[in-house]
Amino acid sequence: MFTGGYLTAQSLISGTVLTTKEAPLPGANIFIEGSFDGATSDPDGHFSFYTVKTGSATLVISFVGFETVKLALELPGNQSGLVILLKEVFSRQDGVTISAGAFEASDEKKGTIFKPLDIAMTAGATADIAGALNTLPGTQTVGESGRLFVRGGGGRETQAYIDGAQVRNFYNTTPANVPARSRFSPFMFKGTLFSTGGYSAEFGQALSSVLSLNTENFPEESQTDLSLMSVGLGLAHTISGESMAITGEVNYSNLSPYMSIVPQEIEWNTAPESFDGAVSFRKKTENGTLLKVYGRAEHQRVGINRLDDITLDASEDMDIQNQFYYLNTSIMGTSGEKLTWYAGSSFGYNNDVFDFGARSLNEETGNLHLKHTWAYDWSEKLAVRFGGEYFLNNTDFTFRMGALSTSQFVEEHLGGAFIENDIYLTKKISARVGLRLDYSSFLDELALGPRFSMAYKTGQSSQVSLAYGTFFQTPQEQFLWQSPNLDFEKADHYILSYQHSQKGRTFRAEAYHKQYDRLIRFDPMTSFFHTGLESTGTGYANGLDIFWRDQKTIKNADYWISYSFLDTRRLSMDFLEEAVPSFASAHNFSLVTKYFVVPIKTQAGFTFSYTSPRPYHDPNEESFMNGRTPAFMDLSFNAAYLYRPHVIFYFSATNLLGRENIFGYRHALQPDGEGHYPMEAVGQPALRFLFLGIFITLSKDKTKNQLDQL
Repeated sequence: MFTGGYLTAQSLISGTVLTTKEAPLPGANIFIEGSFDGATSDPDGHFSFYTVKTGSATLVISFVGFETVKLALELPGNQSGLVILLKEVFSRQDGVTISAGAFEASDEKKGTIFKPLDIAMTAGATADIAGALNTLPGTQTVGESGRLFVRGGGGRETQAYIDGAQVRNFYNTTPANVPARSRFSPFMFKGTLFSTGGYSAEFGQALSSVLSLNTENFPEESQTDLSLMSVGLGLAHTISGESMAITGEVNYSNLSPYMSIVPQEIEWNTAPESFDGAVSFRKKTENGTLLKVYGRAEHQRVGINRLDDITLDASEDMDIQNQFYYLNTSIMGTSGEKLTWYAGSSFGYNNDVFDFGARSLNEETGNLHLKHTWAYDWSEKLAVRFGGEYFLNNTDFTFRMGALSTSQFVEEHLGGAFIENDIYLTKKISARVGLRLDYSSFLDELALGPRFSMAYKTGQSSQVSLAYGTFFQTPQEQFLWQSPNLDFEKADHYILSYQHSQKGRTFRAEAYHKQYDRLIRFDPMTSFFHTGLESTGTGYANGLDIFWRDQKTIKNADYWISYSFLDTRRLSMDFLEEAVPSFASAHNFSLVTKYFVVPIKTQAGFTFSYTSPRPYHDPNEESFMNGRTPAFMDLSFNAAYLYRPHVIFYFSATNLLGRENIFGYRHALQPDGEGHYPMEAVGQPALRFLFLGIFITLSKDKTKNQLDQL
């Protein structure tokens, strides 16, 4: 694997972490005491890092379930080839993790699965977080949306968090049937926890899934990054000191020049254009407390010409302007040896203006999230986590048609509290028992959701996990103002999984059942006005997810294979009867390959994705939801070439075979003179997306680069 990072430092510290039986111990934490200098051992137990510390220092080597080792060092000096043996103790067992439903990647966990570079170098994802995660089992490609659809759940059933605080508008705003992208770069984050179900009681307000992203703690050194791309420009500068760091960045993108060259399937009046800026601040104290502040502002506009909704006969212009502001603050620390705490907050503002000429819709939202959690290690056999949070969500809808105007305002106060116990029963069995409480002022409803997980270690590198949980979510804002007598939507998750992870290879199989209740329903004859809303909808989702990743067998290569089977039906929204929703496909398959070609200093990758036909309803037919789209197939490619230690050329191309994928069909709201409802296919904005970029890093020694940030 090409990591491409170069560091200048005074001392190299490297070695191998082994058990007392001389077996490699991956995932061990190695660091200089009192500093942020350190590393995590790889699948073979190896580690290496540089430090600028001088004088007497203490090297700490730790891993859950083993006695911590401390070594005295004198720096500067060459401290390479160290061999550290860790002795197993009865504690939080070696490799027994409560992981049903979760794909986790971070520097602290054994058996990491997804990292920022995985997202960047997944062909076809174009460095989009959701695009890369859609190659994992449990997800499916919904090409007209671009969002995460998980295990039979809609896009809004997955909620995103940054450093523990919620992001309500995680995706940018696009016209209908044009895929959105996540607003945030994957390289802000040191790790990704993507739970496809049965997630921790810490999180609520998500029926299907949680995406939890943790930002980098501290940048390594000062540097300037310049990005020259076929779709825009980017500039970032980082100033890093001993205890404080600040990064500022600005980006501008305009697809107009690109779209004038590459043929488009959509008639663009205004090609997507955006400007954004962000600032992040990090401050660490001598006692280990870490403060993080991140702020972002973004403005974008786009305009298309499309057929009208009523007859699909006349064309109409749709122009969109979006303003987005986000502020995230978190502080983490310890009190004594056993108590750790976290306090975080986020504020988001989003304003979308949709202009259809004589008609316009202005949707303005404001969101505040406050959160505090504590974790206490009672003993080697018991750890307790608990906390509380508060949400304030405001949404203001204003619709105009000519001189007429109507407005609706929704304000919701949400409170949440949780407690969760990690119990280590034996050296092979652990359990997590949790309870979550949610209250909505708008619904005037209190919901209690139990959560339970158990893991059994079947071998040195394998385990079986069980999970159960009840999850609640407030209905969409546009439904709340039309009917205040609604309930929390509800889903029960049941999960059984097996995982084996050893020496760079991971196999995982997971079966699940999800039962929906209290979903929104309304009269299909008046669906345009959403009248007669009730919380009487039901549904289910059954499935099997399989995942295999191999980073070891082929030298300099990494690949993963994922397959998902989904059986789901719903009786919700304007459905006449229980049926498969239009976003659901029975079979989803992905093959992702990456290979580093050493002689030419290039990492190349291919991704092949397949999604079986999806259902749709044709009003010209008597049967309900019996139409089927063609299957979706895509073969994409990307490559990163290290031209100089600090200069990288990057290229990517989606849909190399030029397949005309169709995601569904639009039907006119009223029939023509012959009683037939006209229709048009919903496909890709363009058959292919081509991207070329040059990424330059300016640092003190001119060797640091952005390969980990492509």
